Amino acid sequence: MKLAALVTIMSFTPPHVIWLFGHQSSGKSTLATTLRGVLRAEKRIVCLLDEETFRSGVSQDLGHTPGEVMLHLQRAAHTAALLASQGQTIIAAFPLPEQAQREAVQRILGDRLLLVHLTNDEQEPSVLLDESTGLTRVQTALKNLGAPVNLTLNVSQLNVSECVRRLRDQLMSPEPEKAAAIPVPAARRPEDGPTDPKRIRRKRTVDEVRDRHLRQVGILAVASVILFTVLFLILREMRGEIKIRPQPETLTTADEPATQHPALKAPEPVRDATFEVKSAAAVEPKPEEQVHMVNYMPPDAATIQAACEATMAAFWKTTDWKAKLRYVRSPDRVSPLMQNYYEGHHHEEPAVGALNTCTFQRHGSTRIVTLNYAGTGIGKRVSVILITQTGDPYLIDWEFYTGSGDMDWADFKQQHPTEPKLFRGYLTEDNYFNYEFADNTRFASYHIESVDGLQSVNAFCEKGSDLADRLYGLSQRTGGAKVPVAVQLAFPEQAKSDHCVKLSALIADRWLLLD
Repeated sequence: MKLAALVTIMSFTPPHVIWLFGHQSSGKSTLATTLRGVLRAEKRIVCLLDEETFRSGVSQDLGHTPGEVMLHLQRAAHTAALLASQGQTIIAAFPLPEQAQREAVQRILGDRLLLVHLTNDEQEPSVLLDESTGLTRVQTALKNLGAPVNLTLNVSQLNVSECVRRLRDQLMSPEPEKAAAIPVPAARRPEDGPTDPKRIRRKRTVDEVRDRHLRQVGILAVASVILFTVLFLILREMRGEIKIRPQPETLTTADEPATQHPALKAPEPVRDATFEVKSAAAVEPKPEEQVHMVNYMPPDAATIQAACEATMAAFWKTTDWKAKLRYVRSPDRVSPLMQNYYEGHHHEEPAVGALNTCTFQRHGSTRIVTLNYAGTGIGKRVSVILITQTGDPYLIDWEFYTGSGDMDWADFKQQHPTEPKLFRGYLTEDNYFNYEFADNTRFASYHIESVDGLQSVNAFCEKGSDLADRLYGLSQRTGGAKVPVAVQLAFPEQAKSDHCVKLSALIADRWLLLD
């Protein structure tokens, strides 16, 4: 009997491509991750491909039109076929709502494909008793799938363990021509009589051990998440204490201990004739006054949200940037910025997914609607702000949506303008000093990253100035985390580098600037 079981295992036909689609088919779902853990425990080489990760990498250049979605799925299928040909078992979690899409995947993967449809049909299914396991099986009908589906799992009726067991049964089914060659012991031939009850008991024991193994894997996964979360919080607290601790140059009197001088503000500058510190009004524009926006819920919130979503849909559908101007606020000001963005540098707007939340705010007679969409990549999101004055339609703040400023980052680093230019980005404290700003006793250093994360500069201001005090206080309040800011930057005269610039002004600690 052991020899027969060994022959059966050797007759399996790995590797497979297990394609999950339908309800809860995300690559990060419990079913996909649990199945991966079980297969890896069986010494298989397993690779998990999911929609979000693939979209953020291989298919980041594709949109969501029918043709682009088909190309995206073909890329995923070819990638799965390539990995499977190297001896790996692939778990692919991509939606396949259309028959043509399933047939395209079937043509690429052929016999390697195990197509699994996940459904959450809440209707009463027909229940069958599995005599070999003692468990109930749920029989569901394939409705309008129109493509070869190997297995259907009703996730509203079956737990994760049962779903994984059925998937493994499909994987471990030997090929028909090989199964015929497997010797069957005489005691196990069906014509010899009813099933041996001892054999049923042994099968149940195997299922119980498997379920216990799955529970142990789940417990270990939860424990790992808790441990890493605690470690992350401890490291963040330690990082915050290190940043708050005053450096040697923050001491104002050499003969007093450091404990008597907490780091409440930035240190005083070292002045010389080459960089004289003037008043803040002389070297930078007055920053925007503090804007207090109040959250509220208008009585016609659903109507306003529907109108704003329709505006965004029309904006995205329009391919000509000149036609897009009708949907944005301050079109005269942003028209040259949009021309440079779309025509000059061929930038693409941030890609968005489903709408997550909608919030309403007001400031005086100004009404603000914020639409938060899912972005590309895990944990990412894209926010769009639409603004109106009383009686006017809601228009898109295009500069906030794209993170644009007075000029493109690439043009700024190439042209080296000495006049201050407005930019939006993320600001963090830094300890980099070089070129014209090599004196760390004189300058405060900050790192500013573009909204899309593709460009960055090192910005410097004089220690002891009002600007340095504001930036220092902002960094202390946020614990050294990235802060969205609107700032003015300029290059020094005869700049020696393309990344060391003067931080002329902090306009606001946000990207939204109200007129």
